[in-house]
Amino acid sequence: MASKQHWPSIGQGQLVDELVSALDQHRLHSVIIFAGPQGVGKRAGARWLIQYDLCQASRAERPCQRCPSCLRLLNNQHPQCQIIEGANDTGISVDTVRALHQVGLVKLEPEEHRWILVENADQLTESAANAWLKFLEEPPPNVYVLMTTSQLELLPTTIRSRSAVYHWRLVSRVALTRYFATEAPTAGTQKIDQVVSRLAGRPATAKSLAAEEVSMQKEIGGLNIFFQDLQQHADTVGASFDEAELESYFALRELGLRELLLIAHHAWRRLLWPAQAVNWQPIARAIGAQNILALLIRYQARYEYLHHHVQAKLLAHDLQME
Repeated sequence: MASKQHWPSIGQGQLVDELVSALDQHRLHSVIIFAGPQGVGKRAGARWLIQYDLCQASRAERPCQRCPSCLRLLNNQHPQCQIIEGANDTGISVDTVRALHQVGLVKLEPEEHRWILVENADQLTESAANAWLKFLEEPPPNVYVLMTTSQLELLPTTIRSRSAVYHWRLVSRVALTRYFATEAPTAGTQKIDQVVSRLAGRPATAKSLAAEEVSMQKEIGGLNIFFQDLQQHADTVGASFDEAELESYFALRELGLRELLLIAHHAWRRLLWPAQAVNWQPIARAIGAQNILALLIRYQARYEYLHHHVQAKLLAHDLQME
């Protein structure tokens, strides 16, 4: 049975057994493709496999995440692992591929391996794909090439035909439910069901959902600060006519309350749907949606009052100057 120490992906157990067994028995293909839907753990699984191979601990403890090799990999600083991230608008260029050629030519000790990980390999430009094919036709000894893709059909047939393709599947609802029941036993069945439904078999999307929730909390925090500033400003401007305060008022006006209200509206909508959040506990103690809406209405009215109040004072000032 292969080690699953620190295995980062929910499910896919049979796949990791197959990969590690092939690696341990020196029969793993030198060119590998991880293909499957977005969010099923291909990226994390690829990095785990590399870490397993380069770890300095015994096989039963790999990857230990403590040895110098593991620590270098966790910091993307291992000299025997080159990672190309293809998630950008321009794709993976031919210059990047040519640089990989040079890396692959660096000699290794007989027992050492080098890994080249190309994430989102379907983003290879046409010229880069042609250059990459030349490299794959005769890969250097002891070099493993691992590519990930959510759109296998976009990779040229010539590249696919030279690769061992491992298909990553959507994780079953049963596996996800079992995982969350173990990791969050106090959450309750209803909340776990909501989260599992939201993930739709793609556990890696949990990170993006959690990031969205953090972003939402920052938006709400920013709104509270803005409204506190606006309250203080309204009190001072309403009490006296001061040129510096007027400049501050118009600076606030420049921010555009309409845009701010739109941001708050999205945050408010997300608060109404806790099933969209993986970490539901902050939702339970977050500011209530009705409170946010009331806050917006109250300060929108205060802002409009302040606007008319200042405009009236300016008009009166102009009349006095005539």
